[in-house]
Amino acid sequence: MIKKINTLVINRAELLLQTLRKEDYEISEILVSKIYALKNIDDELEAILEDVMFGDYAIALLKLHDYTKSKDSTTEIKSKIRISNLVKKLNLSSKEVISYAQQLGLDVKSVISTLSEEDADRLIESIRQKEMKDNKELNQLKKELKSLELKLQTLIEQKTEYLSNIEEFNRDYNLYLGELIRTILNLKKEILYKKTIKQQKQKEKYNEDKQTFKETTETIDELNNTIDELKEALESIDESHESYDET
Repeated sequence: MIKKINTLVINRAELLLQTLRKEDYEISEILVSKIYALKNIDDELEAILEDVMFGDYAIALLKLHDYTKSKDSTTEIKSKIRISNLVKKLNLSSKEVISYAQQLGLDVKSVISTLSEEDADRLIESIRQKEMKDNKELNQLKKELKSLELKLQTLIEQKTEYLSNIEEFNRDYNLYLGELIRTILNLKKEILYKKTIKQQKQKEKYNEDKQTFKETTETIDELNNTIDELKEALESIDESHESYDET
């Protein structure tokens, strides 16, 4: 049991080293708490953890690099765990477990591949963190979906109410204003008809006046011609003619 705890300490110390290199300090502090939880840590590592908690990340990075390097040279050969066993333990498909392992940079190609206890623990922890994150996102999506469903239901109720109001308005409109509107339309129709008749009569009268004017003009022209003819006849009569009456 002590060997396993020691292995986990080294494994998590290596993870802490990786997060410090990436400057992912929030995850680094989470890893510090996880390493403290193992309890089986030496004074050197505890001092490094304190540097991380106090925000001395650059110093902690250098110390942790030397620490993990020295521990790697003294770490005993660890037992190997098959991927197939992890598949059963995690209740996932072999394809999913292999994909997770490859994302962590582990040399895994099939279910018969093996991992050290440290790498297996890293893989298990990574998968569980991913599942927790997925579950959190799923719960958030469920909440958003529920909120949208409530909004949709509210909109449906509002639409139903609006349609009911429109139907009631149309019913009252036809009941109270229908006959009045028809009367107004009939009056407009009658006014338009009378206006049309009046315009037609005015047009006929205009045409009649125009024809009368034309005929009057022709009559005046004829009278003028007759007068001219009479004038010419009078001028041609000789004063000595026997029919000429001086009086």
